[in-house]
Amino acid sequence: MSKIVEDLFNIMSSWNESIHHCNWIGITCNIFVGRVVHLSLEQLGVGGTLTPFISNLTFLNTLNLLNNSFHGEFPHEVGRLFYLQHLNFSYNNFGGSLPSNLSHCTKLEVLATGANNLTVPSSIYNISSLYYFTFTQNHLHGNLPADVGFTLPNIKVFAGAVNNLIGFVPASLLNNASKLEILDFSLNGLTGTLPKNLRVLNSSNGIHGNIPVGIGNLANLTLIALEGNRLTDSLPYSLGTLPAQVSKLHSLGELMLSENNFSGVIPSSLGRCISLEKLHLDGNSFEGNIPQTLQNLRAFLDIDRSRNTCLVPMKSRRLVASRE
Repeated sequence: MSKIVEDLFNIMSSWNESIHHCNWIGITCNIFVGRVVHLSLEQLGVGGTLTPFISNLTFLNTLNLLNNSFHGEFPHEVGRLFYLQHLNFSYNNFGGSLPSNLSHCTKLEVLATGANNLTVPSSIYNISSLYYFTFTQNHLHGNLPADVGFTLPNIKVFAGAVNNLIGFVPASLLNNASKLEILDFSLNGLTGTLPKNLRVLNSSNGIHGNIPVGIGNLANLTLIALEGNRLTDSLPYSLGTLPAQVSKLHSLGELMLSENNFSGVIPSSLGRCISLEKLHLDGNSFEGNIPQTLQNLRAFLDIDRSRNTCLVPMKSRRLVASRE
């Protein structure tokens, strides 16, 4: 490390020549050759700048600096660590740009950069080995690359919430990234309609239109969070009506559709989504009865009768109609 100015737990005291480097706190070595393969200082109260000499750790495959007080530019020398697989420095104070040559780290699978003061160069979106990529709470502007679904074919978690991104959710991401499980770009400036092949989206932007009917085909879907957009129409028929579709939504645990422009009735067959624990529909214009079938769920239901005109079923003790 370089210029360590904060060491709350006196971690660096072990980093001296009287102790073999493989026994330093935060260091893990390959037992056969004695080379450093893991450097993890997660939440150890360390602050300062990161030395460019980190590139000397040529066998390093994990660098974890999560939740510390590092600052300054993130050294581009990290891009020379060709065995690097896991890079996490979220919740620090790094500034400037992510090194564009990180794209040379072709084994990189996890890149977590959230809660810093960074921008992301376009080359980073070309690291095809990534399955986890987060850059929430940084200084990103502009559009997501249109071809990101092709350049990140293995992506499972893709999160860039709380930035200043604009434009559309790229159709390539939702059409081609078949492994995608979590997509979170809430609190940006994204607009437009939802692509028909929507998989998972957590979003509070300016998205409008209908929820695609094809969402009922998503077997591994656990969360739909689309609060605070301008989505309209009724809930898609396939969310809970077609038996074949419902059977594929057995993992759905949260359905969050608050503060949109939905109308019509709540599908009674939502009661077949047996894993549903949170169902938030407040701030819409639903009408009719709340289906009796929903009382069989473990869900907390937030309807908001100040805007919706739904009636709570007589025998339901699990459902809550809020803010009359």
